[in-house]
Amino acid sequence: MPSEDRHDIVASLFKRFVNDTSRWVRLSAYEALGPLIASFGCNQQQGAVPDVLVDAFLAMRTIDGELIECCAFNFPGVVVTLGQQGWPKLRSVYKTLCGDMQWKVRRTLACSIHEIAKAIGPAYSEEDLLPIYRMMVIDVTEVRTSALRNLTGFLRLVPPKHAGSFVSVFTLNLFSRSSSTIIELLIP
Repeated sequence: MPSEDRHDIVASLFKRFVNDTSRWVRLSAYEALGPLIASFGCNQQQGAVPDVLVDAFLAMRTIDGELIECCAFNFPGVVVTLGQQGWPKLRSVYKTLCGDMQWKVRRTLACSIHEIAKAIGPAYSEEDLLPIYRMMVIDVTEVRTSALRNLTGFLRLVPPKHAGSFVSVFTLNLFSRSSSTIIELLIP
C-alpha cells in the first residue's frame, strides 16, 4: 500500500476511535498509539508518521490519568521511530514525564534512558538527558535502581567527560545497599 494511502487510512481510523462514545474504545486507541507509530519504521524521512498520531501521542498524558504510564512505556519506541530529527518535538513531553509525581512513570523512563540516548545521539543526550539522569540517580529506590542498572549503557552514549561524575553516585549506592541489591545492580 502506498505510504500516502496508509497515512490517510490510519489517521482516519485513529480519529474515529479517539472520538468514539465509549471511553474504553478511546483509551484502547491511545494505548495502541505507541506501537502504531512504531509500525511506521525507524528513522525514516520526515513525515513518515502522520502528524495527527504524533500530536495525539504528545497529548496522551493529559487525556486520562491512566494513560501516563502507557505514554512512558511507549516513549522509547516513538523516539526510535522519529529519530534524532523528531527529538525537538518530543523533548518537552519527555522532561514532563520524567518529573511526574508517580514513581512508576519515572521508573519506566529510567529503565529506557539509554535507549533514548542511543536514538537521539550524544549532543541531545548531553543537553537533555544528563540533567534528567542526575535526578534519576537520587530519586526513590525504584527509580534510582532502574537508572543505575543502565549506567554503563547510558554513559557509553554521552561524552566521556561526564562519566566521572557518576562514579561517586554509583559507589555510594553500592555501599548503601544490601549485598543482594548490589548483585542485582551489577548483573543485568
